[in-house]
This record gives sequence, C-alpha cells and structure tokens, in this order.
Amino acid sequence: RLVTARNITPIIEEKQAMERSFIVIFLIVLLISAAILIGLSALLTSPIKKLAQNTRRFTNGKYDERAIVKSSDEIGELSRSFNRMARTIQETIEQLELNAQQKEDFVANFAHELKTPLMAICGYAEEIEMGVITDYSQAGRMIVSQTERMSKLIEDILYLSKMESGTEPLKCEPIEMASLVQDILMPLEGIVNRRNLSVSLELDEGYVNGDPEKLEHAVANLITNSVKYACSQIEISWKNQVLSIWNDGGELSTEDFSHMFERFHTGQNGNSGIGLALSKEIVEMHGWKLSAKNDRHGICLSMVCHS
Repeated sequence: RLVTARNITPIIEEKQAMERSFIVIFLIVLLISAAILIGLSALLTSPIKKLAQNTRRFTNGKYDERAIVKSSDEIGELSRSFNRMARTIQETIEQLELNAQQKEDFVANFAHELKTPLMAICGYAEEIEMGVITDYSQAGRMIVSQTERMSKLIEDILYLSKMESGTEPLKCEPIEMASLVQDILMPLEGIVNRRNLSVSLELDEGYVNGDPEKLEHAVANLITNSVKYACSQIEISWKNQVLSIWNDGGELSTEDFSHMFERFHTGQNGNSGIGLALSKEIVEMHGWKLSAKNDRHGICLSMVCHS
C-alpha cells in the first residue's frame, strides 16, 4: 500500500501565531472599549455630579447658585429646571426678607408717629397740672389736634391692613366725582374758614366706575393733605376723567418727590404719615394713576381715572 507523510509543523505554528494575534487584538479592543466606556460614563455622570454639587451648595444657603447648561439633552433640561427652581426660590426668599424688613420698619415708624402726639398731649397735660398754662382754650385745641392726628393715623393703618389682607375687594359702581369732592369738602369747611383758605372748584359732570368707600378714602386723603399744607389757596378741578388738586404750600425738592408716596417718609417740613401712600395704593387698585408735580409755587396732585 501507499503511505504519504507531510510535515505540518509550519501550519500548527501559523495557527498558534494567529491565535496569539487574535488574543492580542481582543485585548486591545477590550482595553479600547473599556476606555471608551469609562470616558462615556464620566461624560454622562459629570454634569449630574456637578448638578448634585450645585444642589448641596444651594441647600446650604448659597441661593445664587446656578447650574451651567452645556447641552440640550435630558441633562441640559434637568439643569435648566434646577435653575428655574433656584431662581424662584431665591426670589421668594428675597421677597420674604423684604416683607419682614418692611414690617419691622412699619412697626418702628408707627410707634414713632404715635409717640410724637402722645408726648405733646402729655406735655400740655403736665403744664396744665403745674399751672404753667393758663390759656386752657389754646391748650385744649392743641390736645384735640394731636388726638385727631393719632386717630387719623390709626384709621389709615387699620384701613391699609384691611386692604392688604385681601378681604376688601373692589366693589365698583358709577360714582359722580363732583358730588364726591363736595361731600368730602363739607366737613372740612370749619378748618378752611379758620385758616382763611380760598377753595376754587371747577368740577365738570361725569362719572367714574369705582369703589365708593375706597375712592372716598383716597380722595379725602388728597384733599386733606392739600388743606393741611396750603398757605392761602386750593384749586380742585375735575375734567376729562382727571382730578387735579393744587395748593400754594410751596414746592418740594426732587428728593421729597421721589419718596412722596412712600409710607412714613419724613419730608423737608418734618411731617410724615401714610395718607398719600394709601391713596396711591387705592388708585392703582382701580388701574388708575396718581402723580404729583411742582406747579405755580405749589404742589399739584393729579388722579387720572382711566387706564
């Protein structure tokens, strides 16, 4: 029989070399894949880690902390949502802090405003008791004046409290402005006569749609303010849905104008209160506008009764 033989050692060696090559290639691919996976993992988790750091800093009181948005994917949307939430919380906290400060200032100013007339009343009472004052009529007028001042302040504060509580919504109905102005002037006739003030009226016919009680309170504050500071003349006009109240009590400085409608602002004459601030809030509740300007060596208050 015929027997053949062949040396296959080269084939085996070639096979072994190929196997070693495959192993090396597999390991290289495995290492590259691992590196890519680690890189992708770091790329994906890095924004989340940074967002977690932002969250920790925010919860520790750093309310201006914001996430950096670098993409438009889900992570980017999550960062934008965090920023919106952080902005809303920061604005709310700032508003609460401002409200707390305003309440503290309000209480301090209110106490100061009450203290002044109370000290005046106590002073007159002590002088009467000691016999220093013999003109009881004048002392009585001063005590009544200071008492009325306290009463007006308390009335305005209570009214303001009712408005801010939200329990006093607008109850609008047609109001004839000319009649409203005349009704407000009627109880002021005594003080107008005592001070020899000249009051000029130019009131056209016309109605506005407003809350009668609130509007009367606002306009009464404006007219009373003019009566208080007028030297000799007051002019009140109602034309084209604009109520103008002028008095010749002298012009105001730019500084006083910038704070004129603020609560308890002390002007150059040393007086303060919340009457004008309350009037402005009532007017703006109606969607109208209240402004002031220097005019003819006096002050003109204008209430524009349309949007």
